[in-house]
This record gives sequence, C-alpha cells and structure tokens, in this order.
Amino acid sequence: MKLNAHKKKICATLAVAVILAISLAQVPKAYSAELTSQEKALSIIKDVVGLDVTKYNVELSIYISERPDEYGGLQREIIKYTLSSEGNKVGFVFDFVDKTFWRVDISPYNGSLLSAYYSKEIPLDTIDATKVILQRLQTYQDASYIQPMLDSMNAVTDINSANAIIGNSKREVNTYTDGFGDKTSTLTTISFTYYLNGADAPAKGVSIGFRDGALEFFRDGWGLFKIGSENMQISREEAISIAQEQANRASTSPLNFGNRPIRVDFKLIPREPFTLYPFWFIELPLEYPNSTITGWQVAIWADTGKIEYSHPTGILGTPPNTEGSSPDTQPKSENSENPPLSTYLIAATVIVVAFVATAAVILKKRHK
Repeated sequence: MKLNAHKKKICATLAVAVILAISLAQVPKAYSAELTSQEKALSIIKDVVGLDVTKYNVELSIYISERPDEYGGLQREIIKYTLSSEGNKVGFVFDFVDKTFWRVDISPYNGSLLSAYYSKEIPLDTIDATKVILQRLQTYQDASYIQPMLDSMNAVTDINSANAIIGNSKREVNTYTDGFGDKTSTLTTISFTYYLNGADAPAKGVSIGFRDGALEFFRDGWGLFKIGSENMQISREEAISIAQEQANRASTSPLNFGNRPIRVDFKLIPREPFTLYPFWFIELPLEYPNSTITGWQVAIWADTGKIEYSHPTGILGTPPNTEGSSPDTQPKSENSENPPLSTYLIAATVIVVAFVATAAVILKKRHK
C-alpha cells in the first residue's frame, strides 16, 4: 500500500513537470523572461527581416541603456548590430522600451538589402512585402491588433491608392524622393495609425518603409502607446471659439483675424509618458500692417477643455512697437513668457527626434 502511494506521488510529480514543460515551451520566445533585448533584436533580424545570420559576422556595435524622464522612468535600450560578410554589410539600430520592441532602422553600407543573404525572402512587390512583414511582426509580437491591418491589405491592388480608414485605424501611404546629384532614391512608407473621431495618433501605429524596394525600417508603437481618454468635451467649433476668445483677451480692441483659413489640427498626443489624449491645435491668422505677428496659437486638451498654451506667433516672434502698430491693439501673450507645450508633448517630439538623430549618427559614423 505504501509503495503504491509512493508511486502515485512520483507519477503525479512527473505529470506536473510535463505540463509545466509543455506550457513553457509554448511561451513565445520574444517574450521569454530569459531573453535580453539584444537577443530579441537578433531574433527580429532572423525572424522578421529574415536574414540568414549564419552567413554573417554579427557584431554588437553599440548598446545604450537609460531611463529618460520623458519615458516616465521606463528603461530605454538602443542597440546596434552590424552584420558583415563578403560583399555585404548591414547595420541595424533598434529601440526597445521596457524590453518591448519599438522600432528598427536598417542601413546597408555596401551592396543592398535586396542582395543580402536570406533564410526567409522578402517579396520585391511592395504590397506583398508589406503583408509578409506584417505577418512576421504579428507572430513575433504575438499581436492580435495587426490582423485587421493584414486583412485590409488583401483588398489593396495599387499601393499608390491604398489610403483608407479601416475600423479604428488609418492606413496611409506616402512616397518621398531624395538624393544627391544624379543619384536619387524613393522611400515608400505604409503606416497604420490609431484613429478616433477624426484624429489620428502617429505614435500609436505600425509603419513600414521601403527604399527603392528594399526594407529600410519598421515600427510598432500600437501596443506601447495607450489611449488615456476618448472623451470629447470640446468640438472643433468650440475649440475655434475658445481660441478667438483667448486671443481677444490679450488686446484692448477686437483683433483683425483676416480672411486667411484657420489652421485646425486634431491629434492624439502624450500628456503622460506613452499615454495619448485628444488635443486641438488652433492657429488664427492675424493681419497687422508693419507687424511681425502673423497669427495666434492656442492649444486645448479636447477631453478636459484645459488650455495648454495661448500666444502670438510670427516671423520674428514678439514684435516691437513699430509705426502703424498700436500698443493698445497689438496682441500680446497673457503670460510674460510664451508657455510651451506640456512636458509630455515636448517629450513625444524629443523621443522621436532623439531616436532618429541617434540612429543617424551611429549609422553615419559606422559608414565612415
């Protein structure tokens, strides 16, 4: 009896061990606790870009870890891998936030990514290549939000007319041509951004870029950025009215807004790190002869109605009291200093600019 009981305990223990082993094996390796961001970056090169790393000399060129204030204390990791082989050299600059992949920029130093060594080829056709990258990224990120984007691409037959609204995302294609001298190149970007009540969120999206048919970058901020509020307290008309009221409060006489169109931008931008809120940006055109002021800018949070800033704008900033410019009617900011955007609005710009600048410097330095 005791022996049987002992055998049952052993069998039960083995059964639990087997179940645990199976469950651990099914955890996507991109999210395995054992993987570092460097290992995840290599996995992206192999599984998403599809390069055959066994045919390259792989070098971890740069690794930077920091916790910027604008990231709310989250860890940011910048990782550069350089892959070299005979006749082919490619640089990859990654950005991870809190161990989560955000974006990668790819730069071939000699040859082209089209002539790289692949274990998983990328189609030459931009539409097909976009589908392949989306599918691989979805698998790597274990991201269900990519499936509607992937499904929507099945209806696209012409990449130049692919702009559309699909559910809560906005699909947009842009083409840029640049170059030096006789050498020009074309960058085609396909982006899927979160879309709400006419506002898109450039940060919360998935985007892919191809230069002359070769993959140049891809980014996934959809899962990283969150929506803090979808509440719309302030409409477009109310935002314009508030802006005009704010501008008039800065002058003892009604302002001359002129006949030029009012600029109205509606976006979802960060008010907290990686958390987006609806935001109105209004620029009222002003017409004052002999004045450097050309307009009045007001920024309003659409979910609360709070004014983020209100100040004049112009060619040379705040104008002097020149002839034809009366101090009683000349518009002035209500504050002694032109208040900036909120800390996190600036942070959003800093995050993007910092990454692009860092990547450019790293790649350029390596190229030299």
